[in-house]
Amino acid sequence: MNEFHQEYLKNLGISNDRVGIFCNPINFEDNNLINNRKESEYVVFAGRLTNSKGVNELLSSWKEVDQKDIILKIIGTGDIEKELIKNYEGKSIKFTGELSNEATIAQIKNARAVITATKMFEGQPRLLCEASSLGIPSIYPSFGGMDDFFPDDYNLSFEQYNYSDLKEKLNLLNDTNFLKNEGDKAYNHIKKKLNRDSLFSNFENILKEV
Repeated sequence: MNEFHQEYLKNLGISNDRVGIFCNPINFEDNNLINNRKESEYVVFAGRLTNSKGVNELLSSWKEVDQKDIILKIIGTGDIEKELIKNYEGKSIKFTGELSNEATIAQIKNARAVITATKMFEGQPRLLCEASSLGIPSIYPSFGGMDDFFPDDYNLSFEQYNYSDLKEKLNLLNDTNFLKNEGDKAYNHIKKKLNRDSLFSNFENILKEV
């Protein structure tokens, strides 16, 4: 659940005091390790390779931007995987297939950024939250409850279905100082929102209200 879903239920006539928002806690990278991270040569998409995840649109936009010195790694499998490999795999786009959760986290940890062009209403976007917990910035569509997991002054979201806006954000991947600043903002925001102490306190309050 996030604030978008809470508002949706409210519009259906369900009282706010009957709906509590509780996020899943995650582990956080040590801030000193984040600050000492070396510049990366790749970015990551991780998830199901389906039309609902907007992978075709993401890869088409990536090819049009033509990032010569940055690789887009596509982690995952799905029903359009063969089609995507046939149409897009090349020097700047690599498909890894399915990786373990541990291996995926390792890829995210050393990435320049993570990217999604999902068309779905995400509850708690795991890829983006994991990236933020590691100090890695995310490029994502601003809709539904996605913005709940980023600070108000975050600069890497794009308008949903506006792929010209997505390409503008992709061009920002060349500015490593800018990416570090956005990654720091995302880290500080998500650490405040998803740390275990505050989540458990919030859960206790929900139980008291019930």
